[in-house]
Amino acid sequence: MQFFTLLNRNLTSRVVACGEEHTIVATAHDVLSCGSNERGQLGLGLGSEEHDVASVTHSQVLMPVPGLRNKSVVQVVCGSMHTLCVTAQSQVCIWIDGVINRAGSGATNGK
Repeated sequence: MQFFTLLNRNLTSRVVACGEEHTIVATAHDVLSCGSNERGQLGLGLGSEEHDVASVTHSQVLMPVPGLRNKSVVQVVCGSMHTLCVTAQSQVCIWIDGVINRAGSGATNGK
């Protein structure tokens, strides 16, 4: 499992948003999340093939959202149990309960 901390790496955040119990950080190439994942609000079950991170219920360190690697995210909004991101290509990604939906495409990338 790969973990990130902004203090130990030379990462610059572009956007930071907080929900009731989770935080999302967008960098130049990744979207990272930490906090409660009891309702899938960290997006950790999104296309991860390396590890079973969908079973994580809480993370105190920033973890990459697998379904948004190498995406340029320019805006993030968090609700109490969900997250919305907008990419530089105007793609809207929404996730709750660990399932991501690219709005308007009908495509989902589930657990």
